[in-house]
Amino acid sequence: MNSDTTKELSVKEMLVKLLTTKEEKEATVGKIPIKAKKGFTWPKLWMKKIENNAEARDTAVVLYFNQKGIIEEPRVINIEAGNIVMIKGSPYEVDPRAFWLIKIGKNVHKILCIKEIDRRPISNLDIDEVRERGDSTDSDSFLIKAALKEQIGAAKKPIPSWLIWVIGIVVLGAIGFFLFQSGGAAPDPSAILP
Repeated sequence: MNSDTTKELSVKEMLVKLLTTKEEKEATVGKIPIKAKKGFTWPKLWMKKIENNAEARDTAVVLYFNQKGIIEEPRVINIEAGNIVMIKGSPYEVDPRAFWLIKIGKNVHKILCIKEIDRRPISNLDIDEVRERGDSTDSDSFLIKAALKEQIGAAKKPIPSWLIWVIGIVVLGAIGFFLFQSGGAAPDPSAILP
């Protein structure tokens, strides 16, 4: 008897453990706060560099995109000879039209984005070249709208309610016609049986 009770207790204990672990998991999952998605937040060190040096006239805040696909920390770099910036011993052009505006908090700052493999900064100034290559997204909006209209048109339209009523009345009329055609009397069984 003693061994049976220990087996029962161990099974009961196992069930209790399973239930408690399940309840704990559910409780912990239920307690995780779901935060509403906010906009992108800049790292604090980056924000300090951008905010502290945004107003200097002979410097530029540069986001540097290296060949490994990594965006390096913003750098504050002196503009030399009016339109040249030196990064890692390589010269890069500075065009005032190539600065990007970034809103951090309530302030708007200018940043220059430079790829390591390109002497010219990243900008929208080469839009004519992009259009000539056929990589422009200008015509894509027309294509997307046409595809959406096609999908909407392909969706089945609901059957109008008046058509359902008409079909129901016709079916009821047909049933009534067949029932009352024989005069409502049951057929004579002697006529059917020999």
